[in-house]
Amino acid sequence: MTEPAPEQSQQSPPLTDSTAHLLARITDQLGAQLSLVSRNGTRRPMHRTRHPDRPAADGGTSAPALVAVAHGSRDPQALRTV
Repeated sequence: MTEPAPEQSQQSPPLTDSTAHLLARITDQLGAQLSLVSRNGTRRPMHRTRHPDRPAADGGTSAPALVAVAHGSRDPQALRTV
């Protein structure tokens, strides 16, 4: 029997080890991308110093909250997913 290499045994589990972590990552990424689009659909210039959780420096409002909703399969034979 062999022992695992030290670098393999000390790796931290991936951040997507649960549905909550996965949804949090998706929400963060989509929120960052949507913050670059104005309400009329035009692209805003990307500011490196602007934090997505703070209001814009020009007095604008912060980006709206993004809500993700999951649903189960419509197939009655499928396993319950939610």
